Amino acid sequence: MDSPLFRRGSHWRNEGQGAIGRRLRRLPEGASVLYHYVYPEHDDTLPIRRFLLQDLAAGQAHERAAFGHTDPSRREADMERQRTQNLAADGTISFGNFVGEAFEADYGIPRSRVTAIGCGPILRPSGLPQTDLARYRRRRLLFVGRDWERKGGPLLLEAFSLLRDVFPDATLTVVGVRDREIDAPGVRQIPFATGRDLERLFLEASAFCMPSECETWGLVYSEAAHLATPIVGFREWALPDIVLDGITGLIAEERSAAGLAASLIEAFEDPEQLQSMGQAALVYARESLDWPVVLDRLQAAMLPETWSGDTPLPLGAVPAALETAPVLPSRRAA
Repeated sequence: MDSPLFRRGSHWRNEGQGAIGRRLRRLPEGASVLYHYVYPEHDDTLPIRRFLLQDLAAGQAHERAAFGHTDPSRREADMERQRTQNLAADGTISFGNFVGEAFEADYGIPRSRVTAIGCGPILRPSGLPQTDLARYRRRRLLFVGRDWERKGGPLLLEAFSLLRDVFPDATLTVVGVRDREIDAPGVRQIPFATGRDLERLFLEASAFCMPSECETWGLVYSEAAHLATPIVGFREWALPDIVLDGITGLIAEERSAAGLAASLIEAFEDPEQLQSMGQAALVYARESLDWPVVLDRLQAAMLPETWSGDTPLPLGAVPAALETAPVLPSRRAA
């Protein structure tokens, strides 16, 4: 990044230094500051509140050799640095609840100090998504991601082959992979799609699956839910916050091709239940995975004195709208 705040090749390390330090000193007393990708040395003369946005725990990153944590000899130092920095902060913000769970297990940091806020979609529906039964009877599976390996593509392909043994008419559309050709029965590859073209692919899909090896959130999951596309995946990372198991999609407990295939078969053998999940996913997306509620969670955590509304719906909780009316009328029925 090349800007007055960050100069290419330089590293900001102290709150009392540089352009950022000068801006921090102009903030009013009690102002809340959110840091991401940086652990600056604190200037104790600054009357500010500090919060850290943490994508994942350092131990998790080293376990998957992800996000630059590729040197095993740095594991203990990285974990200790993360522990001390987050204990010194006024609170921690994360996208998914798995970060708070890891902080409690690895560092003894109480879950109450970590607020999971989730994420909304980038691709927003252009209208009310179609949820007629025919859509979910087609058995069309969708994958969207550029990094085929990290996003779990090889495992998905193996599971899809097992799915085709039961449902030979099932199809898989792979969007975004440009560094290889994926040649397998029932697979259609689209190297690039965006905007309304990508929306159309979601709306043509009966279910979405991206079984990532390492995923701090996954915006495409939010987009799938907002487009009434049930998600099938594993109980890992943030997916349990995005998918209400058995309500808005299905979560497999065993990370294996057989375990994923079993959940895909369960989804595709009951189109009416899959339709209900798609409709419920749309409700959940609007109530929990949209930007207004994400920002409500952030404000309530960082600026509690300015928050006057009800406590925001915790990420992963079932909203009242699903408890009382879990199914929306399909557009065709309307």
